[in-house]
Amino acid sequence: MFSLHLSSFLHLLLLTAVAAQDFSIPPQWRKPTSNISLSARQTIAKAVIDSVLPNFNTSSGGIDSLPLDQSSSFLSAVLLYESIISSTTYKAAVSNIFTVVPQLHPQFFSSLSWGLAAMHAYRAYGDPSYLSIAESTWDTLNSYFIDAGDASSGQHPLKDTHFNSLCKGATTAGGVFWLRDRTDTQVNGETICAFMALSAYLYEATNQQQYYNAATLSAQFIKSQLYNGTIILDTVNVADCSLKPFVLTYNSGFFIEGLSVYANHTGSSDWTTFLYDLISTTVKFPGWTGDNGIIIESSTGSVNDALTDSVTQAFKGIYIRGLFVTWSRSPRDSDVAKLIESFILVQYNALLDLASFPGVSEFSPRWLGPPVSQHLPWGQASAIDVLNAAIEMMPVSNTTPPTGSSGSAPILPSQTTISQNPPDSASSGSTSVNVGLVAGLSVSGAALVFAVLVALYLYRRHRRRTRIPKAGLNSTEEGMEPEHIDERPPSSQPLPGIIQPYMLTQSQSTRPREKSEGYLYGHIGDPPVSSPSQQSNSHEHKRLDSFSIDTTHPGQTQDSVNTNGSHAVRQGVSTSGPNSDATRRTARTVPHSNSDGVSNGRSTASNSNDQEVDPVEPSMIPMLVQRLNRAMAMLPPVAPGQDAENPPEYQNTPP
Repeated sequence: MFSLHLSSFLHLLLLTAVAAQDFSIPPQWRKPTSNISLSARQTIAKAVIDSVLPNFNTSSGGIDSLPLDQSSSFLSAVLLYESIISSTTYKAAVSNIFTVVPQLHPQFFSSLSWGLAAMHAYRAYGDPSYLSIAESTWDTLNSYFIDAGDASSGQHPLKDTHFNSLCKGATTAGGVFWLRDRTDTQVNGETICAFMALSAYLYEATNQQQYYNAATLSAQFIKSQLYNGTIILDTVNVADCSLKPFVLTYNSGFFIEGLSVYANHTGSSDWTTFLYDLISTTVKFPGWTGDNGIIIESSTGSVNDALTDSVTQAFKGIYIRGLFVTWSRSPRDSDVAKLIESFILVQYNALLDLASFPGVSEFSPRWLGPPVSQHLPWGQASAIDVLNAAIEMMPVSNTTPPTGSSGSAPILPSQTTISQNPPDSASSGSTSVNVGLVAGLSVSGAALVFAVLVALYLYRRHRRRTRIPKAGLNSTEEGMEPEHIDERPPSSQPLPGIIQPYMLTQSQSTRPREKSEGYLYGHIGDPPVSSPSQQSNSHEHKRLDSFSIDTTHPGQTQDSVNTNGSHAVRQGVSTSGPNSDATRRTARTVPHSNSDGVSNGRSTASNSNDQEVDPVEPSMIPMLVQRLNRAMAMLPPVAPGQDAENPPEYQNTPP
């Protein structure tokens, strides 16, 4: 009986382990694919940005009707959009926002939401001043970090309350306190997971040991204290080890984003496995995903609830952002990437079909619908991450360069999925010749016209080789993705399953905002929030518009600002310097054309494939026949039993 029970128990464990990485796509999911054109996807995302970003209010330091933490999260999504399409459309607006916010909210500016936004700005534009802002933000938040010494003593220099060295049998080192209150010892998901993500991004950008240590300890704390085997829970109080098991997507979203960057850069197979476990369980978690695959967070109450902003409505896009970052770093044909892509496209189709009116880019925060007839910034803020991801998730055979993109290659890490069988660099636009068949023929038996055709082929290829270096080509044949540049430091190892750098529905309860001040992720007091009915008077506020903002300094022209980079103003942070365009890399799945019609990341010489060959005079035929004889002499013989249609590869050397 014991052996039977033991066998059943082991079988259950095996089933649990297998289920932990179930990447199957449920057949009942609603519309997990999309054939909407790339240009339409880009247009929809841009329309949402343009409906919200101009409402940035210089009086409050945030976007009207959105608290500052939601404003900064929306700004991060705008910067991801810029990275995805390799654009600098909103560069001036972003520069002005980072100039105004620290002046109006110096304490809040040190919070994690703006630190992550600064990191995304650095990755989008390559301006090192944004990296400095992110580092300064991390320095401030790190003072609330529980290091190994703090955990051992149960004391922290900024806390008056003693806390436990161990909770659930694991160290409390790696936690980050949620509130500045000296008596509060809570560590909550949105703070520690966002801190872990910022640490991972900074480690990837700088390779500094302090960021690696912080990311590692934080990840270990999250796994041991907040992970319940399925999702990331909300809050643990390290003074008594009590848990608040609120169900919120953004806790898992921040951690998935950070863990994707961390596992990718460190090459840790253990953390990769855990990341995939977390994705496979959270995507199908019934607490926030319906049977049809649509996120149902904040969609279970009254329809009128959509008209009131809430954390769950606006921040569920953070979960999508984390999944997208993982997808961007994974081979597109991997099981985890296929699951993520299907899940996000389910949300995309729900937004277009259920949460908005046809042809109108105004989205309800309830993705199950019904659509709303008024502008809701929190609905737009929750939708933008889905719309961003859909731009990259075009069917490979349907990808076409979007119009209207500008700027240099983004610093967004690429997925570098390289085909195992790339076409020969000389194949496009050239005359096809069956070399195996030619190898089996003798010159004496070949017709003169055939000899001329072969000679033309060799002559034309020789001319092209003198003009087009093979390394300058970047194939975009159907089924192929453009090559990307891996900028990881030499110390970074390739990761199985994840490729180089670029990651509700029914909540069981809604975590109350226990205090109005002191949030390390959130805010030090929100600006006044205007209701939707007050939007009609929004023109009375002075706003920042990406097309009309004057970011020039005395004696400086607007053009020089756009050329030299953003001018983020922060005490102790240099705002000058080049834009570091040379550090950027192309990380798109789809090539984009610049204003000159030349695809970014591709040699302009590749257009020479379309050049015409000069006509051949009859007097040249004897010379061409001689050239053919020399070429035939260079061809390898067909080995016995070898298929003449598929000869072995050999080095193509111009005759």
